[in-house]
Amino acid sequence: RVTDDRKIAPALSVGEPPQWCAAPYPRYPRLDGATGYGQATGGAPIQESTWECWVMLEELDSSGGPNYWPIGWWGAWSGTPFLIGPDGAVFGPSGWGPHDPSPSSPATDPGALAQGSWHHLAGVLDPQCGPGVRLYLDGQEVGYWGEATKCPSSSIATTLGAINYLGWNTFFRGRIDEVRISSVARYSRPFTPVARHEVDESTWGLWHFDEGVGSVAVDEVAGRDFSLFGNFEWTDGVPVDPDCDGDSIPNSEEIAQGAPDCNGNGIPDECDVASGFSLDQDSNGVPDECSPPLLAASPTELDALAGGTQTFTLTAGPDSKLDLYLLLGSISGTSPGVPLGDLTLPLNIVDPYFDFTLEQPNSAALVNTLGVLDIQGTATASVNVPTSAQYPSLIGLTFHHAYVVLGDDLGVSLVSNPVELKLLP
Repeated sequence: RVTDDRKIAPALSVGEPPQWCAAPYPRYPRLDGATGYGQATGGAPIQESTWECWVMLEELDSSGGPNYWPIGWWGAWSGTPFLIGPDGAVFGPSGWGPHDPSPSSPATDPGALAQGSWHHLAGVLDPQCGPGVRLYLDGQEVGYWGEATKCPSSSIATTLGAINYLGWNTFFRGRIDEVRISSVARYSRPFTPVARHEVDESTWGLWHFDEGVGSVAVDEVAGRDFSLFGNFEWTDGVPVDPDCDGDSIPNSEEIAQGAPDCNGNGIPDECDVASGFSLDQDSNGVPDECSPPLLAASPTELDALAGGTQTFTLTAGPDSKLDLYLLLGSISGTSPGVPLGDLTLPLNIVDPYFDFTLEQPNSAALVNTLGVLDIQGTATASVNVPTSAQYPSLIGLTFHHAYVVLGDDLGVSLVSNPVELKLLP
């Protein structure tokens, strides 16, 4: 699951420094890339976990050399969810491979970590024994590596800036801050990294690095403090007000000037919608949580191999109370659709799935797709999707659904927006 502190990031091209990336918080350690590192006791979770931090490379080096190890674990099959190249490229997991694809190939181009800019990295580990890893850079997914052959089921210590394998090596060179390890797969879609992580029930360890002096960084959860060794120094910085759309006007100023923020999360609605944090399934520019669409659906993607159920919420409104509705579907897209008098049904109808939804509503696969709206003009329905083992032709299809409301004369009085369902291979 995803915790409440998640916010969704604007779409970024890999290598483009996001406008809101600046010093996460006022203090953080700078490691020298030669001897500086940290170690905390305790076996951090590995299967079904999230490892994340903020990093800054103060200079890029394209001459080659070993990749940097920002955070990871030491023990049987020591590992890390991600590595950083001296040239600013980001690499996948290391330590319990081989993975598919090979993490030795970079997930990004050189310079994805722009020199002198703060960037957020998050590795989300799968629950299986040799966990696969989904990697996010500045809230955008940049790679996925599947199940590996080794099983790092436990660890002895958590490491910062280096790994202890035949002696400490692969030292990180740069600044690091806001390290958090969670016992849950925290992210599953794009998100806006928060500048300062918070503790919740799924946080195994959190280090703010606010000390500014000494050689200990305090864990906010259970006293698993980092002891810092070698050549490092404390650095001060200045937090900034995020600017989600890159127009050089901070979010707070835009909202103060009248930019809508209907959900009160400190991000203008247009950024919430553009980034995917808030759905806008009727494309009216207002997040669905503030202006419910006529038709909403969840989930919008299913694994074709596993199949599953998409559930629909129909919100036609009180003017349509006790009217008949019919939910229809198509695998041929939404445009140009079908004219229905002054209305247009946003489904292309020349395909067998449309015929199926029209002719066999309320069948085993189509649950409550024909019915009567309640006194508030709402209803729920669902579509049960079989596995691709039963129907291989389902793999890769995209379905769209929309509904019509039939008034007292059984004429179409309302047509909903379409919603999507992708069957992923």
